[in-house]
Amino acid sequence: MDRFLKAIGFAGLMLLLLGGLMFAAGWRMNFEQPLECSGIKTIQVGSARTFWEIATRDYPDSDPRPVVDELARLNGDILQAGGSIKAPELCR
Repeated sequence: MDRFLKAIGFAGLMLLLLGGLMFAAGWRMNFEQPLECSGIKTIQVGSARTFWEIATRDYPDSDPRPVVDELARLNGDILQAGGSIKAPELCR
């Protein structure tokens, strides 16, 4: 039992040491501000087959991942080719 407790203590000490070294070396967590989308407009799907294609086509200055999430939230998971969908007016 004594060896087990020493091993657990040693492992904990090593984790703390490793965390301190990582912090000292500059490994810090980077938190980004979430994308804000505002307003709603209607856009034509055209030849696009996925929300990803629409996000990269209509929002070229934005990260497509959150735009795709917002498109899916507004329209569900189904995309009708050639139709129109709801989309955010602006994503920044």
